[in-house]
Amino acid sequence: MNPSVKSGTRYKGGEPAKRIHIRSWDQKMVKGKDWQSFFNSIENKNNLINITGSFLRHETGRQKVTGNVVFTQSEKIWKIAKNDAVEVLECNHEEADTRMVLHACLDDTNVLVVSRDTDIFVLLVHAFSIVKPTSQWFMEIDHQKYVDIGKACSYLGEEVSLRLPQFHAITGCNTTSFFFGVGKVKVLKKLIKDSSKYALLDSIGKTSSLTENAHAETLKFIQTVLYSGKEEETLVQTRI
Repeated sequence: MNPSVKSGTRYKGGEPAKRIHIRSWDQKMVKGKDWQSFFNSIENKNNLINITGSFLRHETGRQKVTGNVVFTQSEKIWKIAKNDAVEVLECNHEEADTRMVLHACLDDTNVLVVSRDTDIFVLLVHAFSIVKPTSQWFMEIDHQKYVDIGKACSYLGEEVSLRLPQFHAITGCNTTSFFFGVGKVKVLKKLIKDSSKYALLDSIGKTSSLTENAHAETLKFIQTVLYSGKEEETLVQTRI
């Protein structure tokens, strides 16, 4: 059995992986929609990463780099610039999302993360509220469209920013379904206005298994925040 969380997600998604051997940039590459099945194979991804890493560390590849680029290859992390490539640390995170956030936390310069992934935005806001960096963090969500993570934290407030991963998991993310008819933005605005509900999120994710207390508080959050139920009601009464 493959213990990989990512492999489990790909399997549940039902999208088949297509194994393609890439040995150099000179060979014929996949095109269009074939990239989707290409990236569903962990072997394909690792193969492409290894080739890209070797190229960027070489003098020819470094000349194409603008500024400093942080590149992860297996468990090694390189900071690459035009003049050199330096191994800076090691990391065994399987998820690219958390690797990017780790790089941001360990850098003392301004950070730009290029991604359209809501999961990454949530993790960046959460990390920024903990680390409180003196530099600026930005996320490019589209061509020439940027989000200032520091300003996002200021808008949400520290208490909400610290609980954003729990909120995101409950209201729907890559591995959990959203509640029918319940929009994430509307619920987030409710949470910002009612600080008494913050504590209902605190026990979520603290342990590897769901405790009775976390289960009860999660149900209460769903009832009173997602569905605007009254405190004295049961979840069933709120839903009907």
